[in-house]
Amino acid sequence: VELWRDAMDVFCDAVSRIYDVKLSVASGGISVTFDGALPPDAYALDSAEGVVIRASTREGACYGLATALQLLRARGGKLSVPAVVIEDQPDKEYRSLMVSTGRIYHPFDKLLKYIDLCFFYKVKYFHFHFADSGLYTVPSKAFPKLCKPGKYYTYEQLKVLNDYAAARGIMVIPELE
Repeated sequence: VELWRDAMDVFCDAVSRIYDVKLSVASGGISVTFDGALPPDAYALDSAEGVVIRASTREGACYGLATALQLLRARGGKLSVPAVVIEDQPDKEYRSLMVSTGRIYHPFDKLLKYIDLCFFYKVKYFHFHFADSGLYTVPSKAFPKLCKPGKYYTYEQLKVLNDYAAARGIMVIPELE
């Protein structure tokens, strides 16, 4: 669990937000272990007795946890997972969601929701298009007037977005013109 504890924390947070059930890594019932025999981005999930996810990379662990999240069912305030054995890996290396804030500004909290969707659907890259003829949404110390007031992201927000994505096994790909 310690190896990918932050991925487990992401899972617990998602369960809390979706099902309003508080979980903790210490509560047990689900474990994520390293298995060097699995290819990168692959995972194996066995829920016959608890949920055991095996992966060789952080991304594989995140994909296994996303699958566990998809399998969860809530009944009477309790969570359950059907007994299944799943071995899975992406068939394409580059799976991305592209969001263009250079055309239409998106509030910062919406960007975090896009990252959550990438996690849930096992999308590896968040392609972030910052600039277009309409908007320039990256702060600039050299050219501060490039940004319209209230229509750009702060350095702190960009760091939060990158850290939030990384915790979910997602890489942010910035695009500037």
